[in-house]
Amino acid sequence: MIRNRLFALAVCLAPFVVACSESKESAPPAATTASLPEAYHLAAEPAGAKDVLVLKTELKDGDSVVVRGRVQDFVNGLAAFVMTDGALKPCNEEGPMPTCETPWDYCCTDPAEITAASAGVEFRDGENVLRTDAQGFHGLDRLKWVTVKGVAKLDDKGNLTVVADGVYVKP
Repeated sequence: MIRNRLFALAVCLAPFVVACSESKESAPPAATTASLPEAYHLAAEPAGAKDVLVLKTELKDGDSVVVRGRVQDFVNGLAAFVMTDGALKPCNEEGPMPTCETPWDYCCTDPAEITAASAGVEFRDGENVLRTDAQGFHGLDRLKWVTVKGVAKLDDKGNLTVVADGVYVKP
């Protein structure tokens, strides 16, 4: 339970913690080798996916969902990440910082907009988030397009966490 609250806090604070740099562009840090169980891998994109922003206006806690977006960042040591609505453009694709070294932090975008367009994704074993890294699982990395199938969990502030049954990483 505490870990779930910490993850929700990380989702809310992520836009404020990471800072952009205007120096020379570099690639995201190399993906680690994830050890998520293969059962979470979806070989094909599931039908009926909705964007994060659309889904957040329609769902109720406990609903089965299929959501698509981009990976923003990972939670170190846990099988969890934050995804953003595809309408948000990272700083290296649109905006005043085409050479941003950390475009996945969306620092060119208003933090409130980032929070509103974000959802947490957790891979669990029962009630607990798995203690492994998700980054690197079938190419899962920052700014990758993903579709996640799972169950919606909403907190009292409207923050969305998807307890994932599976993830499709767009090649």
